Amino acid sequence: MYKINSILYLSTYYIHMKQHSFFRKTLFTIILLFLFGILIEICIQLFVFVQPIPIFFSNNYTQYKSAPHSSFFGFSINSDGYKDVEFVPKQKDTYRIAAIGDSFTFAVVPYEDAYITLSEDLLKTQWQHQPVEIYNMGIPNTSPQEYLEILVTEALPLEPDMVLLNFFIGNDLTEFYYSQRRNFLKKYFKTGEILYFSYKIWAGLGKDFNLSSSSDRRDYCDTCATMEEKTFIKIQTERASIYLKDHPDMDLKFQDTQTNLIRIMEVCKKKNIRLVVAILPDESQLNAGLQQQLAKNLAVQNPGYEIDWLQPNHMLHHFLQSQGIPFIDLYDELASHRTETLYKPLDTHWNIYGNKIAGNFLAKELQAYLP
Repeated sequence: MYKINSILYLSTYYIHMKQHSFFRKTLFTIILLFLFGILIEICIQLFVFVQPIPIFFSNNYTQYKSAPHSSFFGFSINSDGYKDVEFVPKQKDTYRIAAIGDSFTFAVVPYEDAYITLSEDLLKTQWQHQPVEIYNMGIPNTSPQEYLEILVTEALPLEPDMVLLNFFIGNDLTEFYYSQRRNFLKKYFKTGEILYFSYKIWAGLGKDFNLSSSSDRRDYCDTCATMEEKTFIKIQTERASIYLKDHPDMDLKFQDTQTNLIRIMEVCKKKNIRLVVAILPDESQLNAGLQQQLAKNLAVQNPGYEIDWLQPNHMLHHFLQSQGIPFIDLYDELASHRTETLYKPLDTHWNIYGNKIAGNFLAKELQAYLP
């Protein structure tokens, strides 16, 4: 009996020690990985301190500008990194418009087909009172926060008579909101920022960045899909929360937008520059098939909310009117052509025809604000 008890005791002790040993090894591995991660982060922080790498860590909009004199579908990017002709000293009799915006303003189509280019060409022939020029200062991956910085640092030195602020409904309401939430990671967790950036490339979520980083884009395809359908729907679903009626996040997102628009307005007032906002609709507001898919996804993620596809437009209208800021909403014009293809397949940006409709309408509407 004593031997049996001894054997049982030793067996139990052995199993206990084995479990304890496994626990200790697991804990040791976790601690080791944690310390290794801290060491990597310290090394990256020190490296960035000595040799900054803005493509990963900077919040500055210049990281998204095109390389000067690089080629975009055969058109040479100007020396300031914008998809336009060279910016030159202003002539006394010329009315100059600085068009500020994101990838929509930059335009994924060739230079001659971009809506800003088309608007400028039309105004040059239709407006006889004085010469008009529009400088395209669109930079992919920017939002109203960066629009303010672009205005102050780059547009004002060009002495514009008007600032045409191109507001894209798709993400201009949310980019600053989400970027604020990522600021902690950007500043204190650069390893995570590298992993996030790598994920975006792997998942195909960095298409806007590719617009400006490509050194030579020659062959444009108006009917070619830009990303996989799964990625496209994921992006559109993430953006679509702005259409949920009475969603609490909407007020937070819109507060950031209002703050930046007011600051832009104040700068323009001080410099005696007319400010006009062009409101650019997202494909989800015009494409019935896409709306059905997004409605299903939103119902799963946010049950109980009604959808109003024009809610952001109405909120923006009300705010701009309250501030006395004139605006041109392109929704109705594009909606009148919604049976036609206006956006590139699986891309979120206008195709050549969409740019043409927008360019024609904008040129007509802008004349009401010219002297």
